[in-house]
Amino acid sequence: MSSLSCCFFAAGITSCDGFEFPFKKVVFANIGNPQGIGQKPITFVRQVLALLDYPELLEQEAVSTLFPADVISRAKELLSEIPGGTGAYSESQGLLAVRKRIADFIERRDGVPSSPEQIFLTDGASPAVQMALQLCIKDPKDAIMVPVPQYPLYQGSVNLFEGHTVVREFIFCPVGWRCSQREESV
Repeated sequence: MSSLSCCFFAAGITSCDGFEFPFKKVVFANIGNPQGIGQKPITFVRQVLALLDYPELLEQEAVSTLFPADVISRAKELLSEIPGGTGAYSESQGLLAVRKRIADFIERRDGVPSSPEQIFLTDGASPAVQMALQLCIKDPKDAIMVPVPQYPLYQGSVNLFEGHTVVREFIFCPVGWRCSQREESV
């Protein structure tokens, strides 16, 4: 498959150069918007956020008829750990209470020790990618390996941080979403 074929795949074409992809439809979910492809928002999260942003609701008698008990409990627990409430500045890495919960989750799920001090929360994947690239690029000679097809954020961020050299790494389905040996040797 040529690099041009990779571009066709990214554009939603399901076959190219005689290769049939093992699917007939491409669902574009590359911008991280699950509601854009029909997934309903997670109710629990939205309800907890509602109570965190308007904690006075917790003082209302009707709160237990409007919100499930686990939502009320989680909101009270988090409010006790968020100095100043949700509208105030937090630690630069994100709320310690949330980072602790994430670290605990990683340990339970993966069986790997995890520290809240090594977790950085961002307001989406794009700011996280930009921070990581900014840390990696210290000199215009620094090269960043970028997968193709790619999300435009990568190239734009590399240019922004003056890492003018970008090594494009072609990855595609026929080789298990790995780069080919030819490309590995470049």
